[in-house]
Amino acid sequence: MVELTISQTIKIIIAVFVLIVVVFGIYMVFKYYIIPYFENIFPTKLFLSLR
Repeated sequence: MVELTISQTIKIIIAVFVLIVVVFGIYMVFKYYIIPYFENIFPTKLFLSLR
C-alpha cells in the first residue's frame, strides 16, 4: 500500500484548491466576457422573424 505523508497530503490539497480556482476563473471569464460578446452579434428580431 502507498503511504501518504503529511507533505504529500498538503500538496494534494493545494493542487485541488488551485484546480478549483482555475476552473472557477475560466467559468467567470466565459460568463461575463465571452458569452456576452457573442450575444450581440445576431439581432434578436432576426430570430423572432424566423419562427
